[in-house]
Amino acid sequence: MEIVLVIMAAVALVGFVSAQDDGPVVKPNKADNLCFYNGKTYKLGASFSDGCKNCTCKLGGEIVCKPCPKSCKYKGLTYDHGKTIPNCCCKECKCNDGKTC
Repeated sequence: MEIVLVIMAAVALVGFVSAQDDGPVVKPNKADNLCFYNGKTYKLGASFSDGCKNCTCKLGGEIVCKPCPKSCKYKGLTYDHGKTIPNCCCKECKCNDGKTC
């Protein structure tokens, strides 16, 4: 009688394991497409600034931040990155991450 119970238990165990071969069913989680940062919620792909960092919401709630480009000083004035500097020494002078021309 004990042998029969052991065999039945083994068959039941094998049946249980084989039922798991397909892997668990995972329902999509809408939160995977959201980022939470400093009390705010951002959608996947959204960009936002935090002080002097430019941040982007990535898949799985990951937030990637890069430092803001540097501004430029020219003739006592400060220009933000990408701004055209008038009356500069070049044909077209722009501020490019802290450098002019």
